[in-house]
Amino acid sequence: MNRYNWDGALVSVVIVTYNQEAYISQAIESALAQQCSFPIEIVIGDDASKDNTGKICEEYALQYPEIIRLTRNATNKGLMDNYFDTMLRAKGKYIADCAGDDYWIDPYKLQRQVDLLENNPNVVLTHTNYKEYHTADHRMVDDIYGLRRVVKPERCSYKNHVYDLINQINAPFVLTGSSCFLTKAFLNAYQANTSFFRNKAYPCEDFQLVFFLLREGDFLYEAAETTVYRINDGSISNLSTLQKQLQFAFSSFKLKSDLLLTDSFEMKRCASFFESRLKEILSLCIRLKETAPATEALQRARDLGYPVSTRIQIYEWVMSSQILSIFFRKLKGD
Repeated sequence: MNRYNWDGALVSVVIVTYNQEAYISQAIESALAQQCSFPIEIVIGDDASKDNTGKICEEYALQYPEIIRLTRNATNKGLMDNYFDTMLRAKGKYIADCAGDDYWIDPYKLQRQVDLLENNPNVVLTHTNYKEYHTADHRMVDDIYGLRRVVKPERCSYKNHVYDLINQINAPFVLTGSSCFLTKAFLNAYQANTSFFRNKAYPCEDFQLVFFLLREGDFLYEAAETTVYRINDGSISNLSTLQKQLQFAFSSFKLKSDLLLTDSFEMKRCASFFESRLKEILSLCIRLKETAPATEALQRARDLGYPVSTRIQIYEWVMSSQILSIFFRKLKGD
């Protein structure tokens, strides 16, 4: 008798990948290594990789046809569309996310998470602590939440913890690669808020997913480190990288500020988000001698009713003074 009352694979492990030939085998192997009392499927979305990633995935799909379902996109869709298109192909009662360059290190991860979900009907997601692996210097960093002094409650709800999610600074509220969540909750969230899941102006796919899943039900946290999150370090010293940092900071601000329009939030309780992100955007605009992103971000904050602090106003004044100085020098022909 199937005690989980589900036909077919109970968990769909979703792996999206693009040009990750050096890492994809480790991600797939870590899913295959899961010790479970229930069947799983591995749903892979290769976004038209230009290296050998797709070929490697095909070899695994041929070797494990009863477990692995592979889609190789004919053209590159981009991370967001590839991610959600792959998620929508999941057939399991639960979805577990593992990025193509990450991997799991606990073979009982899925078993424990499914047991938690099965035994807690108001819970829609479970997640864990994790390690970071920095490829530049081959450095493994343990206990990320502990290292960054982020206290994770064992159980959290939208009512009591949504401001913690909005104000997250030091570490992700949920590393989705460590999570397992109810497929039905995802589909409910996706169908009700599709524009947030498909807007390419946003920099990521995970924050809005976590935000709307939290609306669907509670989260449970386990302190075990089940996942390795790989960080491909790069230089942050050149102008193009500063430009990318500004683009990311502004698009992140846009995503969260748009999410703040979906409910009746108290803006003063979002101060950590506003202060940290506005400071970052203004600082980068000052360094790059740009005004448009900062001006728009400040206007968004004020339109939302956030009382911009004196510190942020000083940054705003420095930026304006700097731009005016450049303008007048150009008028003089300097």
